[in-house]
Amino acid sequence: YTRNGQDLDLIITNHGIQDENSMEEEPGTNLEIKCIQGIDHEMIPETEGWHAGGYGIGSIDTEIVFLKENGQEVVYKSGASPEELQQRKRVEIPFTIETSIVDATREALTGKTFYIKTPIWYNENGDARNGLKFIPVTIEEVTPGNVVYPVRLKFSVGSPYDDTAYIYMSVGDSSRSTRNFAALFSLTDPHLRYPAITEETWERIIHGKVAPYMTREECRLSLGAPSTIDRRAAISSLQELWMYENGVYLIFDDGLLQSFRR
Repeated sequence: YTRNGQDLDLIITNHGIQDENSMEEEPGTNLEIKCIQGIDHEMIPETEGWHAGGYGIGSIDTEIVFLKENGQEVVYKSGASPEELQQRKRVEIPFTIETSIVDATREALTGKTFYIKTPIWYNENGDARNGLKFIPVTIEEVTPGNVVYPVRLKFSVGSPYDDTAYIYMSVGDSSRSTRNFAALFSLTDPHLRYPAITEETWERIIHGKVAPYMTREECRLSLGAPSTIDRRAAISSLQELWMYENGVYLIFDDGLLQSFRR
């Protein structure tokens, strides 16, 4: 499996590739693709290594052979013939990340400053934590993420917030992803798009807080879109009840927040 005639490097993110003794490799292991070979299982002895069990007599399978940093070979059985693989635009290896993706992201983002749009941050161990949004952050490090989000970004936050955290990001052409670059970052200060919002209110939005008489737009920026909206006519106003999945609710009269529960 090569791209443009060049070998690819992969990183195991979960137990999914086995060596010739069928021992599972540890997540984070660096692998380099060594070769791909078509195997006629009718010719493979079933005494050691990979064998024909479950593939049918005479069927053709393709083994993708990786080379670990220590020189040990690791084999992935693709379940397809060489001809079938050649017809595919892409051959995905389960539980792995192409290091070329991580390298390209590292080259593009490291050292640059963007405005983060999500308050869902992570610590070094991968545990979710509460963060801030719409503030400038500087990308310090790009490393392999996980099988769902292949890139992990370490970023720093300057004064007055002074923090360091991580975020996981998807890459490629998945425009619908909620964790791609466009969904996570802005190139410009989002506050510039809302000049009518005061600095005091914007600071609440940064911290995901609300206060009486904030507008619906300000509350949406602070807490995100509600799961349900219930509109009803009051005696002299139009009332809206916003409900969130975490139990938070907001009550608006004529578009201004009157009461809420956090």
